[in-house]
Amino acid sequence: MLNNLVCFLNTTWQWILHNIFSISALAVSLLTLHRNRTTLEVKFSPGIDRTMDLSTEIIDKNGNYIHAYRNVFLVSVEIINSSPNDIAYYDLYAFDPKTYNFLEFVNPKAFLFSHPGVGVIHYINKVTFNILNVPLEQYGVFKANSYTKFNLPIIVTDPDEIKNIDTLTVGFKAIKRALFRNTDKQSYYVTYNVKNLLQDSRFKKGYNNEIKIFITISEILNSEKLEDAFLYDELSKLDIILGELKNSEISDQALSDIVNMYKYLIENKTMLSVEVKSLLRDITKRSTLGFATENNQKRKDLMLEIKKDFSKISDRTITSTKF
Repeated sequence: MLNNLVCFLNTTWQWILHNIFSISALAVSLLTLHRNRTTLEVKFSPGIDRTMDLSTEIIDKNGNYIHAYRNVFLVSVEIINSSPNDIAYYDLYAFDPKTYNFLEFVNPKAFLFSHPGVGVIHYINKVTFNILNVPLEQYGVFKANSYTKFNLPIIVTDPDEIKNIDTLTVGFKAIKRALFRNTDKQSYYVTYNVKNLLQDSRFKKGYNNEIKIFITISEILNSEKLEDAFLYDELSKLDIILGELKNSEISDQALSDIVNMYKYLIENKTMLSVEVKSLLRDITKRSTLGFATENNQKRKDLMLEIKKDFSKISDRTITSTKF
């Protein structure tokens, strides 16, 4: 019995010695295959932010305002790819698990044709904002040995969804290399409780709008040359901002700033183009829309002042329509 065991061990040892290179190659291959497995460390933000209405904005490469959004949730996700391989991801999504309605992400891609270099920012108070790293596509690649952070602003536009959404699921899928298979799919997702967040009135009045109006009007008040082309550009920005606000969201200070701008134009600009006058007419309408039903006397006086000043501006001589 002992002789048989010794014989077996001796035979095994001889086999190992004769095949040592093959065994080593196999061990190295298995180790390499194990190390090359696609592994992602994914961390979603622990909570979801209900942002102030109109505090998530599209801006151009110079920081100028283009567009803002209401009813936005903000989520971030951090991804660490510690493997030596690039890992593809796809199907970046957000949806309501109760209705299976898919929601949209704020995406600057639609503005790239007319505004090269656009970006997305989020105001966290009246003057401070964060630049968001928003993916332009729902697919892409996590580079080998890399760290990636996405900010995902999610828009809810459907009126029924705004009233009834209780939970929100955000996630994506990735291609991974399994140990004994060529490829496999892995889903990463998280579900947040968002019940009643879109109904909370505290988020309805974006706190960055007053400062945006002030900055735009300040550009005009601080300009020594009130050329029509310059006025048209600045007044267009103001018209867009006011157009996205309800009348109640235009503060007393903003109305006062508009009054100051009108008086400045009356004192310093004797001739206006048709285009500039048209913009001023729109701005007047937007800022005095609630005049007839306004109960606050201070606001009513400011609106009346805007109307009177625009009447004076309207009587000015019109220049050529060409800038």
